[in-house]
Amino acid sequence: MNRELWRRRIRRKRTKNWQRVDRTRCRIGDENNAFMDSADENMSLVISTEVMTELDELISEDILRDSITAVLELHGIPYGEVSVLVVSEKEIKRLNSEQREIDKVTDVLSFPQYNNLFEIAMEPYPYYGDIVLCAKRAAEQAEEFGHSFLREVSYLTVHSMLHLLGYDHMEEDDKVEMRAMEKIVMKRLGIFKNEMIQLAE
Repeated sequence: MNRELWRRRIRRKRTKNWQRVDRTRCRIGDENNAFMDSADENMSLVISTEVMTELDELISEDILRDSITAVLELHGIPYGEVSVLVVSEKEIKRLNSEQREIDKVTDVLSFPQYNNLFEIAMEPYPYYGDIVLCAKRAAEQAEEFGHSFLREVSYLTVHSMLHLLGYDHMEEDDKVEMRAMEKIVMKRLGIFKNEMIQLAE
């Protein structure tokens, strides 16, 4: 999706109370929306939620950041900006239908800004694109696979980030390559299949 079209879509969702705060960690907004924009010296991570729920509250910023940066470091490409939007089943189904013509709920959608790693390499500080995550679907899959919700969130973030770098799984060869990359990243993160990640006290 064109970046500006996607930005306009997100802006339409925000209330007048939403604002962007750079170089800090915060969560502000009205009772139905939350917005968090955090950045360190190298990486900017924008996290927003459609409607805040208990599941959304459990999504750790550290899990998202670690998963994204592990993918970037594996490829030796620069840090940049990534947007993560946490949505309901209804919203991700709508996006899936509009953008992919698949009228059903899915776990994660990816909207890359670039077509491949060569384009990314030309940018000093890339805006990689948008990750749209359905927390309820992630929780259902975590229960189905017998591991923690945060492990599933990490895997889906890694999967989506690889899409933002140009990976796909439409053809069998591409699928094998992408799955291999996922395993390498998850191993680097020290997160393994069926592992239960505990929230910090």
